[in-house]
Amino acid sequence: VSLRFRVDPTPSLSLPPEGAWGKPKVGAVMNDYQIVQDVGRSKFSLVYKGRKKKTVQFFALKCVDKSQKRKIMHEVKFLHRLRSPYVVQFHEWFETANHLWLVLEYCPGNRLYDLLQADLKLPEASVCTFGLNLLGALQFLHSNGIVYGNLKPSAVLVDASGLLKLSDFSLAMYVSIPSNGNQPDDSQKGKRGTPTYMAPELFHPEGVLSFESDFWSLGVVLYEMASGRAPFVSPSFKSLVTAIISDPFAPLVALSEDFNQVCEALLAKDPRGRPTWDELRESVLWE
Repeated sequence: VSLRFRVDPTPSLSLPPEGAWGKPKVGAVMNDYQIVQDVGRSKFSLVYKGRKKKTVQFFALKCVDKSQKRKIMHEVKFLHRLRSPYVVQFHEWFETANHLWLVLEYCPGNRLYDLLQADLKLPEASVCTFGLNLLGALQFLHSNGIVYGNLKPSAVLVDASGLLKLSDFSLAMYVSIPSNGNQPDDSQKGKRGTPTYMAPELFHPEGVLSFESDFWSLGVVLYEMASGRAPFVSPSFKSLVTAIISDPFAPLVALSEDFNQVCEALLAKDPRGRPTWDELRESVLWE
């Protein structure tokens, strides 16, 4: 699918397209898409359910402040090239007077975050099903030389069939894959992300986003799905960092030994101690 770019400085006049504070209104028409419902928001973006005019096709319309253009274009670079059932499908992007818009696959199950907010925690069987799904998503990215860098429940969407899809690629990065292993090139530096899901090494000055830091984030998400809380929590940033770097893994007594072993391996403080792809795939947890 080719990357399409359209600018529409004069959206439809049938309804006011943007509110008094620059926020688009439900019912407005942006290019060929009518806003149907507000389904989510973050600091710099709003997400709407939208319908393509003259069709019954529904999409997710991600509306972003233009101050975030560089970040959004970074995300578009990845989304328009990736085709996988584990990645939300990108259709196009366009501009209006005040915003950038991404037109994405609509996932009616909302976010994994919303599911956990409603249910608090999930049965081990469901966690393993979702975990295998996330494992497939990371394997797809890593096999294409991409570190995701942003695995957390709020960045994972649930489609109508219950399949999990990665959605926010604002921190994704390409890495070199040496012929002798699956380690990223050390020249790829970065230590951004949401602290609760960041690996210990990313809090050090020499920290590097890597396949192994993605594995750490997977361990955090598995633990959170099973227990209702992340493995390391604290009321302050400083104490959270200390806990992530220093506190030992606390097994979940209500969960199986196999589950705890996988989580403990993924949450190894030293990235070199985390499992390889072969070791992860061979775990009896997924059987």
